[in-house]
Amino acid sequence: MPEMILRRFTSNGADLYIYSKRDKEPGIRRSKTNNAFVVGHGYSKTDKHGVKTAEQEERFSGSEGRWSAALDAVVAAAKSGSMSGAQALRDDVVEFFYYQWIRTPEFIQGIDGYENFAPLLERYVKEWIEEFRPLTGDEAKSLVGPEAASRLRQNTIVDSLASPMSPEVAAVLRTCRFDIVLIGDDQEPFVIGSQPVVTVSRPTSVLLITRPGADLWLPIASRAAIKMVPRSSGLGIQTATERQVRDVNDAMFAQCDAIGGESHEVVESVLVRANARFASA
Repeated sequence: MPEMILRRFTSNGADLYIYSKRDKEPGIRRSKTNNAFVVGHGYSKTDKHGVKTAEQEERFSGSEGRWSAALDAVVAAAKSGSMSGAQALRDDVVEFFYYQWIRTPEFIQGIDGYENFAPLLERYVKEWIEEFRPLTGDEAKSLVGPEAASRLRQNTIVDSLASPMSPEVAAVLRTCRFDIVLIGDDQEPFVIGSQPVVTVSRPTSVLLITRPGADLWLPIASRAAIKMVPRSSGLGIQTATERQVRDVNDAMFAQCDAIGGESHEVVESVLVRANARFASA
């Protein structure tokens, strides 16, 4: 999760309040933004000698500066009541939305083939040997065994993140409008989640983004979010009701391993509603 986004969910630019379902003893804790939602070497590749390279990490770091400037500009435009001057930033907003969607561990681990990567690799290596020749010692070291499978899976993930957006995905996103959704100071703030793009009306169909009723949200600050509107175009403006904010925050808790907010009270309010739903189920 980019720190430039996490800072937008704090009251002082530094401290985020987090609840993680993966903690041994789950509870709301305070964390500095540079330590929150961190996965070590999440975008690094490793060669057969164990040496890590961070080209994709550096590429994302460069993009995040451009995305941050674009987000500041479109939020300012939304607050002014006119997006006409910000339409040129649509591509940056869409690119940011796309990578926030696909770059997180929870999204990646949900892809077909992630869990069974090792047996798939073993099968393909076996088929190759049967068709061509036995592996050399160096080839076997690079392709056989759990360590090789783990390394190759990580490298495959990083390579996919480094690839340009596919024409098919770009074509779908061109048919959508991306609204900047603002909320007032008297409303419950948005929370951020470890899978930051969530569906509200279709929580089990996150990939069916062009279906009627699809409702995808990406909170980008405590009081601003991006909402994708299928079958439209450009950048727009919306204001969210209290119910919509609660629905987005509740979806964050339901669909993410961890959530974070600007205060203990904000995160606690989400947990209270989740516990109430569980008790009544």
